[in-house]
Amino acid sequence: MNNQKRLNVGIDIGGTFTDFVILDRYSGEVFTWKSLTTPRSPSKSVATGLSECLKYYKLSIKDVYKLVHGTTLVTNAIIERRGETIGLITTKGFRDTLEIGREMRYDLYDLFMKRPGSLVPRHLRKEVETRKIVSGKEQQAIKDEELIQVTKNLVEKGVKSIAISFIQAQSDNTLEKRAKKIIQKNFPNIHVSLSSDLASEIGEFERTSTVTANAYVKPLINNYLTQLDRELQTLGFGGNFYIMLSSGGFCNIDVAREYPIRLLESGPAAGALSAAYWGEATSNSRVIGFDMGGTTAKACLIQNGSPEKIFKFEAGRVHKFKKGSGLPILITTIELIEIGAGGGSIAHADNLGLLKVGPESASSEPGPACYDLGGTSPTVTDANLILGYLNPDFFLGGEIPINKTKSKEAISKKMSETLKLEVYLAAWGVHKVVNENMSEAAKIYATEKGKDHRKYTLVATGGGGPVHAYGVAKNLNLKQVVYPFAAGVSSALGMLISPAREDISKAFSVSINEVNWNEINKTLSNLEKSAKKRLIEAGVLEKHVNITRMADMKYKGQGHNVTLMLPKEPLEIKHKNQIIKDFETAYKQLFSNIIQGGEPELVNLRIAVESTEEPPRLSFYSQNKQKKAPFKENRYIFLPTSDQETIEKGEYISVPVYDRYLFKPGDSIKGPCIIEEKESTIVINGSASIYIDPFLNVVAKLKS
Repeated sequence: MNNQKRLNVGIDIGGTFTDFVILDRYSGEVFTWKSLTTPRSPSKSVATGLSECLKYYKLSIKDVYKLVHGTTLVTNAIIERRGETIGLITTKGFRDTLEIGREMRYDLYDLFMKRPGSLVPRHLRKEVETRKIVSGKEQQAIKDEELIQVTKNLVEKGVKSIAISFIQAQSDNTLEKRAKKIIQKNFPNIHVSLSSDLASEIGEFERTSTVTANAYVKPLINNYLTQLDRELQTLGFGGNFYIMLSSGGFCNIDVAREYPIRLLESGPAAGALSAAYWGEATSNSRVIGFDMGGTTAKACLIQNGSPEKIFKFEAGRVHKFKKGSGLPILITTIELIEIGAGGGSIAHADNLGLLKVGPESASSEPGPACYDLGGTSPTVTDANLILGYLNPDFFLGGEIPINKTKSKEAISKKMSETLKLEVYLAAWGVHKVVNENMSEAAKIYATEKGKDHRKYTLVATGGGGPVHAYGVAKNLNLKQVVYPFAAGVSSALGMLISPAREDISKAFSVSINEVNWNEINKTLSNLEKSAKKRLIEAGVLEKHVNITRMADMKYKGQGHNVTLMLPKEPLEIKHKNQIIKDFETAYKQLFSNIIQGGEPELVNLRIAVESTEEPPRLSFYSQNKQKKAPFKENRYIFLPTSDQETIEKGEYISVPVYDRYLFKPGDSIKGPCIIEEKESTIVINGSASIYIDPFLNVVAKLKS
């Protein structure tokens, strides 16, 4: 066994920190590490951090069997508009599809409503004389000379990546594939993305938006992955290299290079899977995953061990909480909602004298004021430091020096003077506003899903999650919070415990009364073969492949779909009534009623293939070998003195501080208290009964 590769590595690049988890796949032993992200060269922070982590734990990269990597680079590139100059080639008459959209306003009453800007300006959107009719039959072929001239014109204008989106390509992608072949032959250095490869679904606007987003980030991600692959090989890595997908699965590096838009939510998706894992391990069937990092905080609802998957996502929203204000992307993703700020989010007083937090972030460069790297803006981390919740001598286990004086100066100059509050009260205001914003957003999210949030358990992950989870849970009237071991690197851990998954779809538009059952079975079979092939290429054994069939349906004349499960056996006319019944059940759950006499029709067919391999067992006991008591010291922290937790009422009170690594299963303590570990800090700034479960999770029972 000694000569076999025994280590799996998960790496997650966040806006502030890059997280590492190393798992011994034989013993289950877990090793964790955190380092500051280097925004200008993210591959450097990965290579340097991994090297430091291996050296610290006396491990060898030669023993790494699998490395799974997730990143926010795709999301950040779209939000910050840092992608490549791209062009769009489409069917004549469809140049303005991205501008026309759905001709809907996401806010009917905002006279100054801002729209998300197109990733490709109009002068770089070109048309060609080629066309297919709705059946997919070719009506007008591509003219090679015209396509070459159009491409040449785009290249002369600085275009490095081209998106191709022809009408009816979801029915037959022959024209798109031929166009790609012509372009690559004549312009071999240009990246080309096809709408039919990414989203073979009905919806001209959404399909075009998806392919332009893919083209926009493709050169950036190609360069990044190539550089990272080179640096890993320089370190001596010779194992399997996979990239985390938004769906919760992973793919090989070649697939990631070709379809980088599928990485859009890769890091947060892994965090949700980590929360699901711990929810199931602690026998909590209903979980709110609460993941707060350095830049943002996200939440997801998890039932019976599985977060919900959706097949359409909005990137780069102008207004975070307003549906329709972003770019529609047709990818499979774990459903997450951004509910608030992160540790590096900047606090300020607005023109009306109201306290606001975010959306601007100090990131890792220059970082919060307390990092003493040149940042002067007060952040959530600075506020938590002033309140005593964070230990300046134990930030990231003491790896990063923290200057509390800088935090006081930043909050004093930028906030307390404007708000006419003492520094500590301004800091408490920041902490309280963050908690209120996040709990309110989570409450609305659960209500929109028809769920009673009070029946859920909160699982806190991310570097900032354990700091704010108690306050968020109190606001939501929850009874229990679970703080997993190594919560601060949960996304990196999620990459190692999540099953491989592949999703694929195909447009199939027909009334349920007119279905050709042989045709639908043939389409589903082809999708299964394609998805299964990709999963096996990701290292999954065929015996561990599980296939799920789904369909998008709607009433004829409507524009919104619902997704339902299909039987696993070949479909026949006898399945028709059951499919209609399942559609009506799903429709009623979403819209409260069905349309009497409405005609259901199929829109898209979907296949999801997932590995059924058991997740690895995890062991954190190796970090708990000392036989000392977990109590470290007493520290003064700010505590509210009323249930209403008003800013005006509160005082610094001495509470016990514990070393999480010295707890053992069965230990119990009371709140208020502080529990410190290297990657995060658990803040219980109120009453609670706390115990350590068999997995070394800290479980807090809140008092009503």
